[in-house]
Amino acid sequence: IGVNGNQLEVNRCPFGFNNFQRDGFMADSSEYKDKPNYFPNSFGEVAPSEKYKNFEYDLDSLHVANFNRNANDDDHYTQPGLLYTKAMNSEARQNLINNIVEHMSGIKGPKKDEIINRQLCHFFRANIELGMKIAQKLQIEIDANMMSHSKD
Repeated sequence: IGVNGNQLEVNRCPFGFNNFQRDGFMADSSEYKDKPNYFPNSFGEVAPSEKYKNFEYDLDSLHVANFNRNANDDDHYTQPGLLYTKAMNSEARQNLINNIVEHMSGIKGPKKDEIINRQLCHFFRANIELGMKIAQKLQIEIDANMMSHSKD
């Protein structure tokens, strides 16, 4: 059925929710237009509700509860950095850079520069070389402030 199978009543969650998925079978993205479908974002339109964070209930003979990862488990950069340096050969790295640049070149709108700079900071945190190569191909001048976002 796909990620949007919840549109069928038999699959629908008994609690109200939105998954903001736009791709896959049964996707109906006609009303999303150019709104973001990710959180956090700089547009303030999509945010998780704390109302459902700590729910618990019994389902048949099972106890259902929320799992929240360790609050200190916030290293999102070591693994992608290792993927770039250890698992990818030079051709794969170049393909990755080209794909990222191609997609980031399509960023438009009033927050274009903010979005690009924020994304570059993520790439710098994963691997400085990766961030530099993407910035160069996007013709973005790197300043000391952006370099301060590297993980090292």
